[in-house]
Amino acid sequence: MTKDSKGNKLRDKAKEILSEHKSEMPAFDSFSELVQELQTHQIELEMQNKQLLSSQEELEEAKLKYFNLYEFAPVGYFSLDENEIIKDVNLAGSVLLGIEKTELINSAFIRYINFESRRTFYKHLEKVKSTGTGQSSELVLIKKDGPPVYANLETVLIQNNGEKEFRITVNDITKRVNAEEALKRGKFSI
Repeated sequence: MTKDSKGNKLRDKAKEILSEHKSEMPAFDSFSELVQELQTHQIELEMQNKQLLSSQEELEEAKLKYFNLYEFAPVGYFSLDENEIIKDVNLAGSVLLGIEKTELINSAFIRYINFESRRTFYKHLEKVKSTGTGQSSELVLIKKDGPPVYANLETVLIQNNGEKEFRITVNDITKRVNAEEALKRGKFSI
C-alpha cells in the first residue's frame, strides 16, 4: 500500500466521521476563527505526536535494557509453561547445557535433568504449585558434551493471562559440590 493510498483512506475515513458528527461541530462566525481553531488543533496534534514518539523511544530503551539484563545475565533463566516445556531461555542457560537456544525452546526441561534428580525436580515443582511461593532445590543437569552440571534451581510460579508459567533461575554449583566431595574424601588441598 502506497503512502498516497493510505492518506486517501485516512482522508475518506475522516470525511465519514465528520459527516456523522456534523451536528456536534461548533459553528464558526468567520473563516479566520475556523483557521485559528484548526491551527490550534494542529499544534495540539503535533505536541501529542512528539509525546508519542518520546514514549516510543523510552519503551524501546526499556525493551533493550530488559533484553540485555535477561540475555546476558550471569545465571541461566528458563521460562517453562505449565507442562514444563521451555518457552524461553537466556544465553547463560543455553551455555550451561551446551545446547543452542533454538534447540532448547519447545523442548521438555526434564530432558536435561539427570535421571536420579528427576524426582527432586517433580517434588520441587509440586511444592511451587501447592504453596504458590518460590522454592529452591539442588539437582544434576545433563550437559550435551561434557560432565554433568550440579545446579541450584530457584523457581517461582507466575500467572499470566490465566496461564501458569514457571520462571527458573539456574546457578552452576559444580565447583562447590566438587570441593565438598573432595573435603569429604580428604583430598582437598589449599
